[in-house]
Amino acid sequence: MSVPADQQTFDREALDPHCLSDAEADRLLAGAPWTRFLVVGDSIAEGLGDRSEGYRELAWAQRVSRALERQQPDGFAFLNLGLRDLVISEVKEQQLAPAVDFRPDLALVIAGGNDILRPVFDNGEQVQADFDEIVTTLQGTGAEVLTCTMFDITQSPIVPDGYKAQLGERLSELAGRLTAVATERGTMHVDFHTHPAAGDAGIYSKDVRHCNHRGHAIAASGAIRRLGERLGNTL
Repeated sequence: MSVPADQQTFDREALDPHCLSDAEADRLLAGAPWTRFLVVGDSIAEGLGDRSEGYRELAWAQRVSRALERQQPDGFAFLNLGLRDLVISEVKEQQLAPAVDFRPDLALVIAGGNDILRPVFDNGEQVQADFDEIVTTLQGTGAEVLTCTMFDITQSPIVPDGYKAQLGERLSELAGRLTAVATERGTMHVDFHTHPAAGDAGIYSKDVRHCNHRGHAIAASGAIRRLGERLGNTL
C-alpha cells in the first residue's frame, strides 16, 4: 500500500534547520484552542509556489491548518480566501465580509506585496490603513490575529542587481508599516523580513515573486513557532 505524498517523510525537509517536524509542531501547538482558522490576503496567502525536491507539496497555510487540526480533530474548520493579484484595498473589499461571516477564532493576514510591485509605490499610508482595518475588524469578531512580513528576497542573488535597491526599499517600508500595525494592535507577529533564510535563493520560485515549497515549509514553521510562543510551549 503506497503512502500519500503529503504523508511521506522527505529527507531534505527533515534535515532543514529552519523547518519543524510534525512532532515538533505538535509539541508547540499542544493545547491549541483554535477551531476556526481563516486566511486572508493575496497570492502569498493563496499559496502559490514551485515544487521543491524533498519537501512536501503543501502551501504554508495548509501546513499550519493541518498542524492545528491535529490538536482539534473534531469540528476543525479552515477557510483560505487568499487570491492572487490583489492589492490590499481589494483584499479588504472582497474578503473582509466573508471573513467575518466565517467567524474565525484565529486569522492569518498577509497582504501588501502587490502594492509594492506597482510602477509607483506612493500609497504606503493607505496600505497601512487598510491593513489596520482588516486586522481590527477581525479582532472585533473575537479572533486572534497572526500577521507577518515578507521575506526580503533582495538579500538573495536571485534578484538582478538593477532591481535590488528599489525593491529593497519598498519591502523595508512595507515591513515597517505592517509591523507598526502589529505592534499597535497586539497581533501575533512573525518577522520574515529579517529571517536568516531570506538570503537563500533556494527558498524562492522561478518567478522571483513567491516562495517555493521549501519556502512555504519555512514560513509555516515560523508561524507555528509564534503560535507556540503564544501558548507558552517550547521545544
